[in-house]
Amino acid sequence: MVNPEESIGTFQEAWEAAKKRTADEEKEIPAVVCRWHDLRHTFCTRLLEGGQGLPVLAALMGWSTATTVRMAKRHGHFSDEALSAAVAALDTPKTARN
Repeated sequence: MVNPEESIGTFQEAWEAAKKRTADEEKEIPAVVCRWHDLRHTFCTRLLEGGQGLPVLAALMGWSTATTVRMAKRHGHFSDEALSAAVAALDTPKTARN
């Protein structure tokens, strides 16, 4: 277990240690392999797919108003399921949507 009162060292050291802790040899689960920046894409995508608006997204991601749409397009990656659900919403009668 990590002691919260001890220094984590550099950010890179802490990130590498956190990834290694995800492994479970007993269950044959390998350590996570991803970049820190990959998590920004996942975070953005999940917020967008969860229906969060652009102002909330911009505030959480640290984007300016002028760059929000461009950055959301770059970082947000919609799944086929999310796109299908958005189109399927058109099949719902208007009275049920209000």
